[in-house]
Amino acid sequence: PNGVKGYLKMVMTALESKVLNDGTGKVILESIAEWKEDGEIHPAALRAKEVLDARQADKEIQDLDKLILAGRFHASFKVIGALSTRMSGADQLNPQGIKKTNEVRGCFPLADLGFTLVGGDFDSFEIIISEAVYKDPKLRADLTAIYTCDCGSDLDCKICKGKGTYRKKIYAIFAQGMFDVSFNDVMVSKKTDNDLYDKGKRGVLGMNYGGTSYTLQTRIGISEELADKTFEDWGKKYPGIEKARKRIKKMFCSMQQPAGRGTQVIWNEPKDYIESLLGFKRYFTLENKICKALYDMAQNPPPSWKNVRIKVKRREHIQTASGAVQSALYAAAFAIQGSNLRAAANHEIQSTGAEITKEVQRAVWNLQPSGVHLWLVLPLNIHDEVLTPCKPELVDKIEEAVNKTVESFRPVVPLIKMDWKKGLTSWAGK
Repeated sequence: PNGVKGYLKMVMTALESKVLNDGTGKVILESIAEWKEDGEIHPAALRAKEVLDARQADKEIQDLDKLILAGRFHASFKVIGALSTRMSGADQLNPQGIKKTNEVRGCFPLADLGFTLVGGDFDSFEIIISEAVYKDPKLRADLTAIYTCDCGSDLDCKICKGKGTYRKKIYAIFAQGMFDVSFNDVMVSKKTDNDLYDKGKRGVLGMNYGGTSYTLQTRIGISEELADKTFEDWGKKYPGIEKARKRIKKMFCSMQQPAGRGTQVIWNEPKDYIESLLGFKRYFTLENKICKALYDMAQNPPPSWKNVRIKVKRREHIQTASGAVQSALYAAAFAIQGSNLRAAANHEIQSTGAEITKEVQRAVWNLQPSGVHLWLVLPLNIHDEVLTPCKPELVDKIEEAVNKTVESFRPVVPLIKMDWKKGLTSWAGK
């Protein structure tokens, strides 16, 4: 990280380099990679992109070295690898991190001799779950509306992909409003140097998981004014999204400043947990206790602190040492609170998705006889996709089990859909 900071600071002003105070993580570098200067790409943006590409390449090399050493793909997971109940990679190789390009995934046939490969993934999984959370009629109408494409069923069309009709993706809708362009403009920009669709995707996912206008600034690289406007307009366009945001805030915003920043901080007892759409709870007991301890200490600092007769400068303000420590304690508590708000919003969506995907995988496992028996199915679950090498005679039974399981969740997630394929030659075919 220090080497990266030095590399970037070489082409940054002192003011610009302050963004590196938050580290050199992926989100920070992605925001720098969007920087412009007088309409041209900022030198720091080029260097940030170089670092991101180098890190990705290094990660790929590490994974490929491990696979070559093992001689076989051993997909190993922690079944509950996160508080949301999502799985995580185990045993020093994370299958979830394997690059999604056809070039890489084409190297994984997955099915041994005598087996065939079947599988699929959920269509816009996180989006359709978030739609179920928000319950916004206009959002559902926009996601389900069918439009006729004027391309003449061109197979190379980026909008309808030769089908003649299409549904608007929410990422494109978000980008339309953010940049004041047409839907077509957004779609034809995909995979170009100015990929508006990708920016829309980053914006939507950031907003879905408790992000603010500042999130839009850092993730997309837009101005503060545009970020504030986009954030406000999105809530007005889809009131259900704003309502869900306020609900989460009411549940987990333990500290408030009704009179504004720099005024008295008031404690409001937060909820202890949040549930997914399927009832899986994520507790915040420890985080809430830490917040309360920090708040109490900031409210009533030891008398000895006030006896330290020195002044300090913190964020351009001159404070007493005691006052500066109190401000730092509040800042730490507010940071934890912000993390709780994001985790709560995340949980409703990602935990629901994780459980549904596991249920589909479980339905496939049910076709494997108990006890000592030859393998008939070997299902693999990675986020929103399920694949399984299987004996050819079970292909139709697996599809039936998958469809039945997916359909059982429609009362909870009305727009749920899984694209299932048979006779795959590799992981890339999915």
